[in-house]
Amino acid sequence: MSSETELESRLMQGLVKQTAVIVFGNIFLSIVTLAAYWSRIDTQILSAWAAAILVVVAIRAWVARSYAANPESRSGTQWHDLFVGSAFLQGVTWCALSIYGHLVLPIVDLTVLMITLAELIGGAVVAASSSLRAFIAVSIPVLLPTGILLGVNSNTDTRVVGFLMCAFLLVTLRQAITIHRMFRDSISLSLALEVSNTRSDKLAKELYTLSTMDALTQISNRRGFDTLLDAEW
Repeated sequence: MSSETELESRLMQGLVKQTAVIVFGNIFLSIVTLAAYWSRIDTQILSAWAAAILVVVAIRAWVARSYAANPESRSGTQWHDLFVGSAFLQGVTWCALSIYGHLVLPIVDLTVLMITLAELIGGAVVAASSSLRAFIAVSIPVLLPTGILLGVNSNTDTRVVGFLMCAFLLVTLRQAITIHRMFRDSISLSLALEVSNTRSDKLAKELYTLSTMDALTQISNRRGFDTLLDAEW
């Protein structure tokens, strides 16, 4: 296995390990959102949105479980695309609720939702260590459309909130890029050390063989005899 293939494999393993946190985090934030807006937004729409969230996180969990069970069934690129696709669906689902909330609620009543979206993306920054594409796929749909809608509002306070959402997106993207690079460099260094250790062990064995064997007869020399005698004794 090439070093690049091994690197991608470890990044995918990171995505799988982070799936449980992502799934439970989305479910928890969904429950908070439902509790906050159950009496303010049409319950049928909220129920449909909650069902969509459950479907999306189920897809994410299925992708992670399928990869863990049989990673060879698809190429690394295909598996990565599936993770990115599930992340995008997650972002679009949250985006749909934020846009609907913006249309039917005043900005004051959107406070809980804005905080929830910020927590969602802040928590997803860790996932960027394994896949920057997956983080971008979820963060841009969650924050950018709502930030733009609020930013073009006629109310000054609303525009400020929209500007802050867009600024938060830029800051988290920069942080995610930094974390992802550091994580890749860490894995690359670890792989290089493993290769170096393997080569060192192989070289040590070859040197030991040369030092304990007669070059002409290919029979163990006196040093080899003494070593074996001590071991047997």
